[in-house]
Amino acid sequence: MEELFVRGFCCEKWYQTGRYIIPVLFNMYFDTLLCELRRNGEGCYLGRHYVGCIAYADDLILLSASLCNLQSMLDVCHSVGSSLDIAFNSSKSYLFKMGPGFAEYLSRLNIGCDDIQWTDRLKYLGITVCSGKKCEIDISVSLRKAYSAANSILSKTKYVSEIVWLNLTESYVFPILFCALEAVTLSLSQQRQFAICLNNLYRRVFSMHKWEYVKPVQYFCGKLDFVNEYNLHRLRFFSGIRAMHNDALLDCVNN
Repeated sequence: MEELFVRGFCCEKWYQTGRYIIPVLFNMYFDTLLCELRRNGEGCYLGRHYVGCIAYADDLILLSASLCNLQSMLDVCHSVGSSLDIAFNSSKSYLFKMGPGFAEYLSRLNIGCDDIQWTDRLKYLGITVCSGKKCEIDISVSLRKAYSAANSILSKTKYVSEIVWLNLTESYVFPILFCALEAVTLSLSQQRQFAICLNNLYRRVFSMHKWEYVKPVQYFCGKLDFVNEYNLHRLRFFSGIRAMHNDALLDCVNN
């Protein structure tokens, strides 16, 4: 039998972050970790689909109903990471609990020799989730960012027309305000706060008073009020999921 040898090679050129080859190589490494976690079998399941590990880019979430299983999953991450020369930063990793026993004290877990801290607020993909009996988001962060972006635009464009102000606001502020909202269920109180923010943006652009009605302005600008725009975003979001050929996502929508 012939023996196969792999010769070592020297990389004479470093590839900058953002090049096309970087995501491909990263996905190859990460896929090994995801397959090992699935093979280990610990974590949450949605029906017959394994959802114990959710990955988006370099953000990784481990879901488990058991503290022991979660520690086992962390051990798998450390073991696979060590074999692939990937180091997990414990200072940028957090433990987060949700459910009826969210207020109970739980001991720290560790990845390798480093402890991971518990937190009451988790920021993921632009959304800040708060620890509680059910999934709740902190909308104050999105509102603060939207007001800050609007004030920055209006302060630097004092002598432009209202249409230019409106186009800049729709291009840079609206994406901040509606970021990932289609994936969460807002309460009536939260929808009201977002509506107030959106109405204030129109009042600021068109120099209107606080007591003036803005829906006619939104109508003639070809825009919807917040509640209808939010429902339209969610309708498009779930319609897009139903059009995908992904059984796990379809089960999430149907349930």
